[in-house]
Amino acid sequence: CERFNQYFYDGLHMCELWPGALDTLTYVKQVGKTQSLLSASEQIMLNESVRKFQLEHLFDHVFGIADKMA
Repeated sequence: CERFNQYFYDGLHMCELWPGALDTLTYVKQVGKTQSLLSASEQIMLNESVRKFQLEHLFDHVFGIADKMA
């Protein structure tokens, strides 16, 4: 589990958003809908991922898990 999470975290910088994802998320926010992100990622790692892609302003709630053992 620890090794997987380290590989995942180390490789995060190579990831990009899916084409059109930012436009879609922005549109949904602009029309006044609430957006939440639910993930089996550990909360701190999830928050870092959201910051990496500069998505903080698009989500009303970001929910991960308390540990890395998912």
